[in-house]
Amino acid sequence: MKRSLVLWSALVGTLVCALQAHADIGTGTPKLRGCPHKQATHVESEWIDPGAAQVCAKSIKLADGSTWSPSCPENRAIVPAHGECQGESNQGTLCVPNGVLNVQVGECTCDPIVHIGQWVTAGCTCTQFTNAGTIEDFTTVPCDG
Repeated sequence: MKRSLVLWSALVGTLVCALQAHADIGTGTPKLRGCPHKQATHVESEWIDPGAAQVCAKSIKLADGSTWSPSCPENRAIVPAHGECQGESNQGTLCVPNGVLNVQVGECTCDPIVHIGQWVTAGCTCTQFTNAGTIEDFTTVPCDG
C-alpha cells in the first residue's frame, strides 16, 4: 500500500509539472505549442549625421557680445521606421522578418546666414539622397496563422 501511494504521488507530481510546463509554452492547441509570445517593437525613424561637420561661418559676433560658429554635417542619413525583435511579450504571437528597408544618405551644404534684427539664423540643406545600405524590418504574426 505504501509503495502504491509513493508511485501515485510521483505520478501526480509529474502530471502537475507537465501541466505547468504546458501552460508556459502555449494555449494547448498544437499550433501554439512552442509559441514564443513575442512581438515586433516599433522603432521610430531617425536622422543621423555620420562623419565630420563643416563650419558654415567662423566667429559671428552676436548682440550679447558672444560669438557663434554655425556648422552643418557633411552628410545626413535617414534610418526609416522599422520593427525589431527586442523580446517584447505578446500572447499568441511571434516576431518574424519582414524584408529590408533602404537607409538613405544625402550631401549637406550650409544655408546662407540670415540676419533679422538681433537674430541670426543658419541651417543646412541636404540633397541628392542615395541608397547607403539596408536595415532589416520585423513584424508580428499570430502563432497559429
